[in-house]
Amino acid sequence: MTGDLPSWAARLREERTRRLWSQKVMAARLRAAADDHSRARLPSTESIRRRVRGHEAGQNLPSDLYAELYCRAFGITREALFGSAAASGEQVQALLHSGRQRSRQTRELLRIESDLLAHASLLLDDIDRDGTAGACGRAATLCAEEAGSSPALTLSAQAKTARWKGVRLGGDEGARCFQRSADLARRGVEHSSRAPVGVLLASQEASAAALLGDATRARQALRCAQDVASRLPGGVPWLSTWACPGPRQALYALSVAIRLRDPDEALRAAAAADAGWASGEPWLNGVWSLIRIGAAAAWVMKGDLDAAFGELGPVLVLAPGFRISTITSYLSDLDRLLRQRRFAGAEVARNLRAEIAAFAVAAAPAGAGREGRDV
Repeated sequence: MTGDLPSWAARLREERTRRLWSQKVMAARLRAAADDHSRARLPSTESIRRRVRGHEAGQNLPSDLYAELYCRAFGITREALFGSAAASGEQVQALLHSGRQRSRQTRELLRIESDLLAHASLLLDDIDRDGTAGACGRAATLCAEEAGSSPALTLSAQAKTARWKGVRLGGDEGARCFQRSADLARRGVEHSSRAPVGVLLASQEASAAALLGDATRARQALRCAQDVASRLPGGVPWLSTWACPGPRQALYALSVAIRLRDPDEALRAAAAADAGWASGEPWLNGVWSLIRIGAAAAWVMKGDLDAAFGELGPVLVLAPGFRISTITSYLSDLDRLLRQRRFAGAEVARNLRAEIAAFAVAAAPAGAGREGRDV
């Protein structure tokens, strides 16, 4: 905090004035930083200028969309510009404990705290801290309840934690976690049937159901995700942690198909992702990498190792910093497929397994995550 001003608000003003930009120019820069799809959803430049003024005054924390646009406009990472989720949470808690706000402002602060805790839960899951992630998810739910706001984001975070815990535990206990994950995601869909996060929640339900072996529920949930996406005004946004645009939906569909042993459906999902990127949908390295690995797994299931090698080749040359735990886990699953007896004498299978092993050894330390992770 700088006096009564949050540090992120002071940093936003500092970065703007250092470039000699007025708030009106800042608003124009934010609009220019958006892709065509997101720009169509933004208000007028004058309305954005008023938001900039509110952000710099510390009146409200920028949403995920505006935070991303600020980062693009300034060329600065989110951590550098806004600090960690924990630091933002401390600022919100300081305001809450101060008691210097009206009831409406308290509810808004609780809503922000809920969103921050839900986001922290996602990040903690990514570094294998399930216990802390779960605690953050539960606290986020309590804050959402006190704020009277939608619990959709907190349910999404908890569904992810439960699913990954199920993968780690396995057996009957793991199955119970998958059931809980699917049920949490379903509850979230009921709270967000007309919101972008509803697409993600329905996809999460499908993923957990597939891990349970419930093909009917998994396919119904995928259809629900498509239905929610089709009803969103202007399509599915992507500048958010909670967004699930076309290629990411395709990744969930591919993952479900692999779990249900349907390689042809998995390849159709990979083709849908490629078509989305070809039509201009946002390209994200992590989603692209997992699509390629999933397509390779589908070809292995069909017995075509040369096609699998073709899919996997571009992924195997990723720099170590991009070899995150989700990618190494997908490759671990693929390696198990390649260990099948029918490939015992296949040179291509041996070469693929050697490449996968080398990839894992050269991965960044955080890349050594648990197996079977999903998006």
